[in-house]
Amino acid sequence: MTRLRFCNIAFSPHRNRFELTLLHLSSIILHTPSPMRYFIYARKSTEDKKKQVQSIQDQVRTMQDVARERGFEVVDVITDERTAKSPGRKGFSQLIERINKGEAEGILCWKLDRLARNMIDGGTVIWLLQESDIAEIVTPHKTYLPSENTLVLNVEFGMATQFSRDLKVNVERGMQTKIDQGWFPAPAPIGYLNDKLADKGNKRILVDPNTFSVVQHLWQTLLTHKLSMKELYDYMKEESLLYRKGKLFSRSRFDALFHNKFYCGIFTWKGIEYVGAHTPMITQKEFEKAQEILDTGKGLRTRELQFDLKGLFRCGCCDSLITAESHTKYVKSIGEKKEYKYYRCGHRKKGINCTEKPLSETIIEEQILQQIEDMTIPDEVIEFGLHMLDQMNSNPNESTIEKHIKSESELLNKRIENMENNLAEESEAEIRKTIHARRSELKVQRNGLEQDLKEAIRQRQNPNVEIKNRLELILHAKRTFQKGTAEQKKKVVRGLGLNWRISDKKLEYEPHYVSLALAKTKRSLVRGKHRFELNKSQFQTGKSLSLAEVKSIWYPGQGSNL
Repeated sequence: MTRLRFCNIAFSPHRNRFELTLLHLSSIILHTPSPMRYFIYARKSTEDKKKQVQSIQDQVRTMQDVARERGFEVVDVITDERTAKSPGRKGFSQLIERINKGEAEGILCWKLDRLARNMIDGGTVIWLLQESDIAEIVTPHKTYLPSENTLVLNVEFGMATQFSRDLKVNVERGMQTKIDQGWFPAPAPIGYLNDKLADKGNKRILVDPNTFSVVQHLWQTLLTHKLSMKELYDYMKEESLLYRKGKLFSRSRFDALFHNKFYCGIFTWKGIEYVGAHTPMITQKEFEKAQEILDTGKGLRTRELQFDLKGLFRCGCCDSLITAESHTKYVKSIGEKKEYKYYRCGHRKKGINCTEKPLSETIIEEQILQQIEDMTIPDEVIEFGLHMLDQMNSNPNESTIEKHIKSESELLNKRIENMENNLAEESEAEIRKTIHARRSELKVQRNGLEQDLKEAIRQRQNPNVEIKNRLELILHAKRTFQKGTAEQKKKVVRGLGLNWRISDKKLEYEPHYVSLALAKTKRSLVRGKHRFELNKSQFQTGKSLSLAEVKSIWYPGQGSNL
């Protein structure tokens, strides 16, 4: 492309032949070429940030050096941070539009595949080059002109396109292999770590020693105390802080954490669930139980007031939940205002004329402490019982539940094996995809059965775990209830028994059998029926139970023949 320049010399009758010749020559349009104008185009794929050799900054710097050495005029620098395997790049579209407007005649780029890795964008570039709308494409090692063989350009863009397609296939194949081995091919959630030190193809997901136990404790707290999401989040902020990149977990992230199946050993990829090879925090059944708890807790309103025992009781008259409220009164005797907390029926059941009266928090706490007192016996008696439970032998015989689970697992194994055989023989892609998805579903079911089997074996080998946990809780119940946090108080109340109600201003509940055994023991001690056998100096009451009597209390109905 050239710019036109004219010489304006006027005619005169007094001029000689030379002057006339000069006048004739100067009247001819002189074609004076001007410097070519170029766009620098640089692109970096976000899909292979770690693998790409030249960053955008390096590409731009290199092409600026080329322009300076060859005297090119650079109009602008246009960049894209997106893969070129499909059309739709903003920077590329802007480049083509501005070339069509005549803002520049050439393109400077690191390599031809920076412009396109798909045949649509590649075809656009080839067409503009053939029509001379693009005068040349310059790379550090080669220059492409309108006279360039079209076949060569098509081959180069075709190779770039095929490279992108092959890369996609290879990456997907590698990821699927990793998935089939049970490894989640993405960043691990909190509580776990991606193994960055292992060789490529052998990277695993490891337990994070700093956060695994914290997150697992939160799961167990949710399952044990049946907290709402808000209560669990508040508990985390007070008792088990969770940080991500130096910041406290947000409520939304925290919510997502407890809906993620990864923690029960399952992960989802492209809509299909797979059994993970990582160490699970909870079982599949525990995950399902947690979702039920969280679903029932949805929509709970947040309140600024703190009621330690809210959510524990139901009304004995109409079965509605007991709610709580606070009132402030002026007390003349002390000359100041005082806050009083009351628990009353929520009156949620229509058609029932509830007559239950409000009950103050102080009275409720006194009644709970009395229940604890009614089953408080010397620590040594409980510790003796705990020692006995540790000595009990586990049952060596396989339980009926274990046999049933094994039978179900064998059936699933046969179905999975048949599907794998069909998968090996099937060539139709859609049918293979369907079989693959169904096989993954069966593997998830099998994983759940394997977890159930482990739990059944654990219960058979450790039949007294629940009794020990209850005894240890009641051992410190009084001090915990008086000095502990709201959640610790609720744990104590739930540990004593279930179905707590307020009826005629009194607390009623269904005691756990351990609570009943301890209350029975306390009554026996008060009546002085037993002679002590243990170290008398360790007893505040000076009373204890015989070994046979202790056994009969821990295991009702089995007598002293243990």
